[in-house]
Amino acid sequence: DNVRLAPLALEWQLDAEPLLHQELELEALAARGAPWSWRGETEPRGPLARTRPEQGSPEDSLYRAAREALNRGEYARASGLFQTLEQKYPRSRVAPAALYWRAFALYRAGSTEELKAALETLKAQQERYPDTANDADVGTLRTRLYAALASRGDASAANALRAATVAGKADCDREEVEVRAEALNALAQINPPEARPTLKKVLARRDECSAALRRRAVYILGRSGTDEAAADLLEVAKNDPDPSVRSDAIVLMARSPGAATVKTLEQLFNESSDERTREAVLSALRARGGPEARRLLRAIVERADVAERMRAEAIMQLGASSTSSTDFFPATIRTTVGSQRGERPEGDPEDAAYLRGVYAKTDSRTVKAAILSSVGRMGGAANDQWLLGIVKNREEDTSLRREALSRLRTSALSIDDLGKLFDALSERERGHRQADRDRPVRHRSPGPPPGHLRARPQEGSPHHEAAARAPGEAVSAPARGLAGAAAAAVLAATSLAGQGGLRSRIEGGGDGRVQFRFAARADVCGFGSSIQIGRSTFFSTGSMSGFDGVDRAPCQRGPVVVLVTRAGGAVVGVDVEIAPASVPDGVTDLGAVSAAGAAEYLLDLAGRVDGRPARAAILPAVLADSSTVWPGLLGLAKNRELSRSVRQSAIGWLGRELDRLGAEDAGKVSAALVALAGDGDETLPIRQQAVSVLGRSERADLAALTRMATGGDSWLRQAAIQGLAGSGDPRAREFLRAAFQDPTLSEPLRVTAIRGLGRDYATARDLELLRTRFASLGSTAAKQAVLQTLGEQGGTTNLQWLLGVATGADVPADLRANAVEAAQRAGATTAQLGRVYEQAPDRRGKEAAIGALFRNGDRAAVDRLIQIARSETDPQVRRSLISRLGRLEDERVRDLLKELVGQ
Repeated sequence: DNVRLAPLALEWQLDAEPLLHQELELEALAARGAPWSWRGETEPRGPLARTRPEQGSPEDSLYRAAREALNRGEYARASGLFQTLEQKYPRSRVAPAALYWRAFALYRAGSTEELKAALETLKAQQERYPDTANDADVGTLRTRLYAALASRGDASAANALRAATVAGKADCDREEVEVRAEALNALAQINPPEARPTLKKVLARRDECSAALRRRAVYILGRSGTDEAAADLLEVAKNDPDPSVRSDAIVLMARSPGAATVKTLEQLFNESSDERTREAVLSALRARGGPEARRLLRAIVERADVAERMRAEAIMQLGASSTSSTDFFPATIRTTVGSQRGERPEGDPEDAAYLRGVYAKTDSRTVKAAILSSVGRMGGAANDQWLLGIVKNREEDTSLRREALSRLRTSALSIDDLGKLFDALSERERGHRQADRDRPVRHRSPGPPPGHLRARPQEGSPHHEAAARAPGEAVSAPARGLAGAAAAAVLAATSLAGQGGLRSRIEGGGDGRVQFRFAARADVCGFGSSIQIGRSTFFSTGSMSGFDGVDRAPCQRGPVVVLVTRAGGAVVGVDVEIAPASVPDGVTDLGAVSAAGAAEYLLDLAGRVDGRPARAAILPAVLADSSTVWPGLLGLAKNRELSRSVRQSAIGWLGRELDRLGAEDAGKVSAALVALAGDGDETLPIRQQAVSVLGRSERADLAALTRMATGGDSWLRQAAIQGLAGSGDPRAREFLRAAFQDPTLSEPLRVTAIRGLGRDYATARDLELLRTRFASLGSTAAKQAVLQTLGEQGGTTNLQWLLGVATGADVPADLRANAVEAAQRAGATTAQLGRVYEQAPDRRGKEAAIGALFRNGDRAAVDRLIQIARSETDPQVRRSLISRLGRLEDERVRDLLKELVGQ
């Protein structure tokens, strides 16, 4: 195999960490299209903010709780805890920091009242702890507070902000730079060509505070890949004062089209003495690849005026360009270098031969070591033999022989070769070699632990049998038992009573299409490709859609016409229409047949064929006039030999038939469905379908359903409660109310009861019960179910109640966010959602209100979102909002983004 020997320690090392870090940042940018990673630079970093209480002291736990609340975005709770800390422990070394952090939390909360309270807190801090007055973080926070209040029309704050600026106390606010970077990115996404003038203005800035913003502009230019962008990047690479910005521009130039880019990179390398710039050029050449880029890398390798370390870097990049491919945009950077789990792509043979030649001519150990590493990475038989020669060469430097040996693949060495190498090494070298032979063993990834298997249901349980059996797969003979035999007997009884002649007429003539007609029920008519039964519309495939109860013209009354298609000796299609205008070409028309005989044939067919034809055969059977089809449907429902979809279809039609039957027959069908639902050996989807039908039918045994809902089978209890939720029977509604209030009911079942109370048959009494019992519910899941249910029901009363929960100070953050979402579904206006945002005490509440405004999506909502983007004090919320606004094609948004960038 291609397992490599562990590399030995070298006496030289290339310092590639800055370049690697840069490429990783570019990779992250390409992956997420988000601002540069700030790695916490926007957080307060001064001595006051870094102050911590003594571990184990009385104030330690309180301080930790406050900081955790702040980190979670729970501003109101954090500010309260910090205030308590300072009041209880005023002599603690962390007391001044507690006041600072309280002001910081109030600033993040961001209402006008909270901003003013934050300024008062800083004033109190200065009076009580004057030694903290000159802390840089305090000054920065005070300036932010002035700026936020000034933007809301506070004249005194505006004057204080101007005074701080004139006095030079307004430091570079990295949070504001982050926001501008996000706005710049959003602006470029809306319309890249229009963004170029703005980008150039940003790049023309030279202040230190705008360096991060310029890096973002460079990235956006590099993403476009145009000639104009390449010219802008070159200008940045030559003239920007920040080395990080210049380096980014150089790396991103690799994407620019044309050979001129390589010449430009060569010019930059020759004209610069800055190592970081030269490293960026080498990285760009490797990323660009191609003959011209590799030619330049070779030329740099041979230059005597270039430092050895830089020549070694060029060698490494040349080797990497031969075995890697990089695609910076538009998705994630994809780079493949060297071996991956034993697979090592071979490099360019010409580059490898070139490097081997350089090795013979150079005296530099640094250059030689880089060549050994690169050639080893390229792989291939020729390179392995060359490395083997270095290892065997007793005249070669020992450290280089060891490096060559570490780069060899074990598959390139025979047993004889290993013996010769061992003999060639000195005793000292053997010690090194043995140590390194042991190293891969210590780092080998462990295999899976013994007995590591996928979890599976307990064998012998119904869930185990259902999981082990594919949908529609027949169960074993013992599992079928008497139920399968009885179902087959029912089908046999119906099929022998007069349909044998029809079957031979339809299927006895070989492949082709045959149609026949029979009388339809009085409540059946057809229009186009669909069939109306009563107040529902059933397409000819058997699926149902809603209907408004009015006949759709032209809904024609007439006979049912069934078209059976046979191919390969099997029925492959069953189509049905009501009174079609004509007989299609190539169809054999059998004319009229008895409705009873047609229904019996079709139900028999559903039990004999598979897939869609079986399901499609059931629909025309139930359309037949004066036919008793429930025994045949019941036989299909019970027959475990049939696919699940056919059985579920039969159960669904049984439910419709149930409401048409007399009391005696209805009792039989209801009892059969109850038995199916309670059969622990039956598959869960069949049991679920039976329960659902029982819940929907007006003639079903409601008492049996309620008994299931109070029994010991937890799954059946939940299914029965769901079934009762689909019933409009007052007894079912009363049961759901009682179940909802039952203190012994499990929370999952209570959630099911809550959802049942809110469905199609919900009453004002049901909804009032949900609202009044909300506070006493013991689980978050139950409360979330109430919120969702009331949101779906809507109405003024529910909406006002949901808005109250959304702004409740004692309601947990996640539930408040759920209430906001429910209020939006219930019809909350933009003005109402705006007030929810203003009263949000934490980040989660703000985000929920903003999300609801986006879902409203009207003009007023966009205006409100723009206003929030201007004034929001939490940078995380603000950047996310700006990014989402950037996806809207709205001129008002463009103007906002230009304003935020600072144009």
